[in-house]
Amino acid sequence: MKKQLKERWWMLPAIATGLAFTVGFIALVYVHETSDPEEGGEVPSSNPPPAEAKKKQKKQKKDRWWLLPILAGALALFLNLFIFINAYVPSGSMEPTISTGALLIGDRTAYLRGEPQAGDVVLFRHESEFGRDIIIKRIIALPGQTFSMVNGRVYLDGELLDEPYITEFSTDSYPETVVPEGCYLVLGDHRRNSRDSRFWADPFVQREELLARALLVYFPRPHLL
Repeated sequence: MKKQLKERWWMLPAIATGLAFTVGFIALVYVHETSDPEEGGEVPSSNPPPAEAKKKQKKQKKDRWWLLPILAGALALFLNLFIFINAYVPSGSMEPTISTGALLIGDRTAYLRGEPQAGDVVLFRHESEFGRDIIIKRIIALPGQTFSMVNGRVYLDGELLDEPYITEFSTDSYPETVVPEGCYLVLGDHRRNSRDSRFWADPFVQREELLARALLVYFPRPHLL
């Protein structure tokens, strides 16, 4: 059964909202504890307001705490939609770099600020092969480079590529192929268990299909990518 990377967009707003509720509760307790026990208002100043104004001010402070979780949730949603991508990886195609069941964060702005680089772990869509599913692989070959594989070892422009992230190479081969402009060739780190550019009818991921560069895995074993 096909397993694809799943975007966990709801987790960041949920976490942020929970934290905001905690902060809001602390703020509410603070307002209560700094009120005057006799007057029911705030600690008197050198020029205290009228009694009615004091009561109104106190009520406003207590009533506004609920804005914190709303603002935090809106901020988290914005960050998740436009700045970061939060995803769950259900397969082992990127092992040992990313384990099955891992949770990770990707940077949606990475390729607005710079060009993709060989070795980047990227999240992308490739509709001709996977529809709207989000995929995660490693960029191996850049536009204009000649890619080939011989007995599982990758060659770029005729030179053997050093791949320290691979623990077990496959045994397959792939003919010399020039990567078109604006496209990238991607492979999974678990070469014996990855459906990637080697097997696709359209082996090249286009620049506009890239969604984010994976930054870090935060569960189960936190590490940078």
